[in-house]
Parts: sequence; structure tokens; C-alpha cells
Amino acid sequence: MGINAISSSISQIQNRMAQIEQRLGIVPLPPAPPTQASATATNVGALLENNLTQLATNEDGIGEEGSTEGKGVTNFASLMAELKKSIPASNASIASNTSSIGNVVGTTVVPFATAPIPTSNNTNTLPPLPLSLLEKRKALKPTIQSVSKANAIAPSLVEAVIRAESGYNPQAKSSVGALGLMQLMPATAKELGVENPLGVRQNIEGGTKYLSQLMKKYDGNKALALAAYNAGPGAVDKYQGIPPYKETQAYVKKVLNYEAQFQAEQGGL
Repeated sequence: MGINAISSSISQIQNRMAQIEQRLGIVPLPPAPPTQASATATNVGALLENNLTQLATNEDGIGEEGSTEGKGVTNFASLMAELKKSIPASNASIASNTSSIGNVVGTTVVPFATAPIPTSNNTNTLPPLPLSLLEKRKALKPTIQSVSKANAIAPSLVEAVIRAESGYNPQAKSSVGALGLMQLMPATAKELGVENPLGVRQNIEGGTKYLSQLMKKYDGNKALALAAYNAGPGAVDKYQGIPPYKETQAYVKKVLNYEAQFQAEQGGL
């Protein structure tokens, strides 16, 4: 029973570490520099291995019906005493490592409370639109303004999403099935009441309505709303901020850069 208790205690420590890593969903941190707790655990582990081997091979170590005799009992009692001392220290070490893991996780996503809204004051970094796109933009301007007003959202933000999503192409189709100017997925379009996702006004109405809903969900935080538009609200909620996806992070910056440009343009949307 003593050996089983020792194995059970070590398994509990290992299981706790595995549960922590699985719950956080990250690769375990590199080993920390040796501490008194880790050194004690290492020494106890070596002592455990040596004594279990000795107990298994020493014919006089364990007698009939589980009784202990001779040299084996002394080592075994010492082992138990050391193990009891090490378990609290190991628990403290686990708690310390958990805190460190939390700090690493905190640097990979942007929490809701502090999610920045990246902006760009340098609108000259964007190349000018070709004539063909300027013509499409001009044709879309009345619809964007009308739909944006109906959904209480800035037309410059709506146009920025359109430019990033489809480049003003009402017939755009992505490899995953997103359709139209604001690249609505068929299921999302249906939920928004869009019967024809390739119809210009219907598509803009559906996309703008969805963007407006996301702005309300995230209390007006454009960065989070755009991240959810690109990666889905589930991803934003899962990471409690902008997901650590390169595509999504680049998308948020690009859209906000477009919006800054449109806001700065004289006579722009």
C-alpha cells in the first residue's frame, strides 16, 4: 500500500500539470532554473527509484502478508518522509509555473478591456485606386451612405470593409464560398435576410447590419468588431480579444487604415 500511495501522489502531480497545459491550450513553458522545490522533487524522485528497485529485489525487504522487515523498512520510511515534504513544495512550484504560463498567454491576444484600436495618420501609405475602382466606388457611394445611416454606422468603415473584402467587386466569390462586396457566407446571409448575396444593395445591407451588430456586441470597439467579422465572434470570445491569427490581425489593421484614408479624403465617404 505504501508504494501505491507514492505512485498515486506522483501521478496526481503529473496529472495536474497536464490539466493546466490542456486547459490553457498552449505548449508548456521551457523548464525554469532549478529551485529548492524542484531540487527536492528531483532528489525524492531519485530516492524513490532507488528504493523501489531495492524493495523489489530485496527478499528480506517485504515479508509475508505485507509485513516489512530489515533494511527495506528504514529506506522506505525515509522515502515516505521525504515525499511528504516534497509534495507541498511541488504544489507551490506548479502554482508558480501556472502564473508564468498565464503571463505568456496574455501576450498572445488582446483582452477586451485593453483591446487597442489601431489607427494610421499616414494615409499616403496606401496606393491610389485605379480608375476602374474609382468608378465602382463612385457608383456605390449613395448605397453605402444610405445603408450606413440606416444602421447607425460610419459609411467610411463600411466602405473600408468592402474594399478589404472584395475590392469593390459585387460578383466576388472566395475559395470558401463567401459572396459579394462584403463577402457574406451563405449561412450568414440567410440569417441576415439576404436572399441574393450577389445583389449589390442586399449584400451591403446584410454586411452592414452584421457589422453593426458586432459593434454593439463589443461596445463600439472597432478592432474587436472587425476581428469578429473576419474570424467569427466565437474566435474573439474564445481568446477574449483579437485572436492570435496573422490573417485576422493584418485584416484589422488594413481595414482601419482604409477607414482613416477615407475619413481624411476631401469629399470622401
